Amino acid sequence: MTRRTSTRATPRKHYTVDAFEGIPELQDAEPELSPPARNDDSDSADDFVAEEVVDDANGNVVEDEDDDAMSGVEDEDEPLHEVDSDAGERQLDDSMSIISDYGDGSVMAADEQTPLRTKGGHKRINDPGNSSFNRGLPDHNHRSVKKQLTIELLFGRDPDDWARVKVACDKWDQEGPLPGLREPDVKGKGGFHYSYWQGDEGRQREIDEGWKWYFEQGGRDRFQDSQNFTKITPKEARAYDLVGDASDRAFLMGPVSTPNLTKLARHQSVSIDDAWSAISDRSHDAKPKRSGFVLNLGARVRCLEWAPNQDNDYQYLVMSTLPEIQVGASNGASAYVPRPASPANIQIWQFATDGEGQMRHDTAPLLNTVLCNTWGNAKALQWCPSSRKPLETKKTRSLGLLAGVWADGGLRVLDITVSRNPTATTYLRIESVALTAHPPNTLFTALSWLSSTRLAASTANGCVAVFSLPSALSLDPNILVRPELYTRIATGYILALTSCYPSHPSLILTSSTDGFPRLTDLSSLRCSSHEATVLAQRSRTTVDLIAWHDSSQAAITLDESLTPKALAIRRFFTSVNLGRGKAAGTALATSPCHPSILWGTTKGDVIALNPMARIRRPKIKPVHQTWFSHEYRRATPAELADPSNPVGARGLSRFTDGYKVEDVVRDFHPRRAYEGEKGASGNPTVHTLYEEETAVTALAWNPNVKCGGWAAAGCGDGLVRVEDLVPG
Repeated sequence: MTRRTSTRATPRKHYTVDAFEGIPELQDAEPELSPPARNDDSDSADDFVAEEVVDDANGNVVEDEDDDAMSGVEDEDEPLHEVDSDAGERQLDDSMSIISDYGDGSVMAADEQTPLRTKGGHKRINDPGNSSFNRGLPDHNHRSVKKQLTIELLFGRDPDDWARVKVACDKWDQEGPLPGLREPDVKGKGGFHYSYWQGDEGRQREIDEGWKWYFEQGGRDRFQDSQNFTKITPKEARAYDLVGDASDRAFLMGPVSTPNLTKLARHQSVSIDDAWSAISDRSHDAKPKRSGFVLNLGARVRCLEWAPNQDNDYQYLVMSTLPEIQVGASNGASAYVPRPASPANIQIWQFATDGEGQMRHDTAPLLNTVLCNTWGNAKALQWCPSSRKPLETKKTRSLGLLAGVWADGGLRVLDITVSRNPTATTYLRIESVALTAHPPNTLFTALSWLSSTRLAASTANGCVAVFSLPSALSLDPNILVRPELYTRIATGYILALTSCYPSHPSLILTSSTDGFPRLTDLSSLRCSSHEATVLAQRSRTTVDLIAWHDSSQAAITLDESLTPKALAIRRFFTSVNLGRGKAAGTALATSPCHPSILWGTTKGDVIALNPMARIRRPKIKPVHQTWFSHEYRRATPAELADPSNPVGARGLSRFTDGYKVEDVVRDFHPRRAYEGEKGASGNPTVHTLYEEETAVTALAWNPNVKCGGWAAAGCGDGLVRVEDLVPG
């Protein structure tokens, strides 16, 4: 059946709406933006024309390929698209030219004679003068893109980059959401390995040259001279412990049908294996031991960070808590005002490991060191990730440089050394530090290491400061530390900051209250310019979670639709959906040793996924696996009235685990969910409110390749779960 075209044979009448039309003095010789010229056929006739794809290299019409890697467009029965389109930005670019790369033999070459048209068939209007939004990349519609072009768009044209991509994908493409092997198999698949983009030569160069300022040029001596830690007694340390009188925490753990009730005092731990074996009716000796522990810190967990460069018999985890603050006239300051000085502490725990990198379930973790201060609670803590030689004596062991942002708005760097005594806890009061910085008229909110010598920190007014440690330590202690770079890159409060270390240490990722994730090049002379700062798609709600995934060269963030997204470094303005959670995200962690990602939610779930295959081929069905789920409920009136009740006044928590790998829940259509249609899972625009203690508030992967499968998760009720997730 044919359809008669609706093209008019006579020209349409033209009615003047411009009162000044016809006056030559008021008319430009060539208007900057003329109305778009219409096609020979009307727009309504396009409905019956099959969609064609034009090969940019030769202008020929090609067929749409099934192995479309950049489209992210799923089958008809899937209501959600997997790659967010940049249609909104393309509409803004309709009136400006697109810069294309030309070159013989390149799959990204474009035909100069091929006209650029909009979706409706209108010709694009070239405006070379307006280049502020030009990305310098081809404007593909993501419907038919070859695999080779996908690699070039995501990772560049350098063959060395392709080689790293191929090695990483061949190694981890077939891995599950959680790491399954400590060492690669006979085919080289699986296992742990540091970044292929940095390489062994880069790591060795970092060890040999990156720490010369510390070992050979007097940096270590300056830290020891300016830093003063005083050893105190446990009784004196109680003045810096705001949750010392917290009661025991009761929780359930084990099989769902017959869980085991456990009560933990503060700073005590219990083995996960013991919690399961205590109620098992079958022979437990034949089963592999579960290597992990649950600790009770007594208050909401704020920070968790594993110490890097530790390949010895112990692994170290630094923690900080956020006790409930009674808001009053003296401490009711907003997030933009530094809080007054108050006592607080940070804790360093040690976990024993065997020769193969497995966690020893027969040796309980020990609270090694407690660092007491008067700066308030630590809002962010991060160890310097640069590779370095181990530094230890018979009695002490150096863990490296620890940078932190505290409640008083200040940034500080500590040189941490712990005792090798595996039986006693050391209490230290921090009298002075080697490097302290306070921004003018604002406060620091987040930080990230760029290298062994440089540190970046964000502020509440949208600025980023970069400090050079050798330069700062060379100054007189009485002189205020000034950053070598201080520039504004955002219009609001910066919630999160992380660097693209180790492959791109000069690039930083930030997330602010304006909803835009940003990628900024600190090596640029104007970091806030369009050439140095790239914006990703805006989120309707503020997202304070962003992390760098070096294995896939992408930034990982979560949006308001409960979806973790990957933002490729060379296609930062588009994103690939990696999964779908069932509650808002509260914590995010990536590993430098393997591609597995962990993210926690307000529902108490800790979900793992492997994005390696999906970032390159978005049509692959995403899968994820729940590590564990944490729940909390308040104490009932009967439990409060009965002092002998084991639950107590602090309520009851529960851990459930043993989840299998499952397909990502994507059918969140609102209408189908409200009508109760079969298969509908819920409405992404409606978020459930959970108890504050239920949320997973902090996550961390162990950065040492020997123990890369160790993960730690902190919860809102003060419980911390540390487990070796690689099967023994």
